Amino acid sequence: MYAPADPAAALPAVPRRQARWLVAGLATAAVLTAIRWPIDAAATAVVALTLASLAAGSGRAAAWTVLAVPAGGALAGWLGLSAVVGAGAAAAWSAARRAPHPTDRLDGVLALLAGAGCAGLALWVSSGLPSMVTMALVLGATAQALLPSAWRHDHPDLPTSWQVVRLPASHRPVARRALTLLRESAPMAPDVTTRRGLHEVTRWILALQQTDVALQAELDRLDPTALGQRLARPDPQSDDAFTRDRARAARSHVQRMAQHHDALCAELGRTRALVDHALAWLDDARTSLALARLRPGLAAPTDVDGVLLRLRAHAVEADAARRTARELGAAALTAG
Repeated sequence: MYAPADPAAALPAVPRRQARWLVAGLATAAVLTAIRWPIDAAATAVVALTLASLAAGSGRAAAWTVLAVPAGGALAGWLGLSAVVGAGAAAAWSAARRAPHPTDRLDGVLALLAGAGCAGLALWVSSGLPSMVTMALVLGATAQALLPSAWRHDHPDLPTSWQVVRLPASHRPVARRALTLLRESAPMAPDVTTRRGLHEVTRWILALQQTDVALQAELDRLDPTALGQRLARPDPQSDDAFTRDRARAARSHVQRMAQHHDALCAELGRTRALVDHALAWLDDARTSLALARLRPGLAAPTDVDGVLLRLRAHAVEADAARRTARELGAAALTAG
């Protein structure tokens, strides 16, 4: 089963995002330098920072990144500053992980200030050095601007619009409904713990939708009617012991496939029940938060820990079952 590993931890993911930032930015700068594209070093840095921000960001605002980073560079130039400083600030702002709650928008401000400061410091340190060395220092410094929002913002990442579109048409309404409920309820949540719970439940719903798609694909490959026909087929009457033995082995495999079909059906039913449960909780949470704003004495959404406990336990049980099956299969192969 697909599930986010430690979805409430943003800091452990920062080194990977910084690596993507550096690789994308340096590769872009190297390609532009190699083809001798007729732009100056500052414009090359702006393009490199745009690609770096796209590579390290969440992917949900690619269009904004493509527009914001060059606009930041142009605005800085208009104000008499280095275009690299403006582009670095805009790139860090675009890649920052921001939640919909108003107080969480401080993440974007912190990233903006960190990006501008790191880019300016890198330019000052690299004064007089070769352009590629300057580019590497600028990219390495601005990558550190991802840290402030990661320290503050520990909500799990949500899938991109492209990932939702890739789901089958029958599964997209549930995914879009979950995202809509999150967008409507998170701004009303009074504390970061509630907002984190809303994010994680939404992430689980979308992960379970991907699991649903995978299980349905496996079930489509196992036609129960065809399996029943193969099981109803009489064994060949032959005096050859080898033929009789292989026929019994084939029947055994078909019986196991029928058992697999039943197990997949049960797992699919559990997955859909979990999705219904989590989606109903999200809907209830949104209504509770809206009512709590009208009646301040009412409590925030309850039982979030219970919902998350069931979702996480289901994933742990599935992982344990897969590990056990792999170990038994390896043991059988070794014994054979």
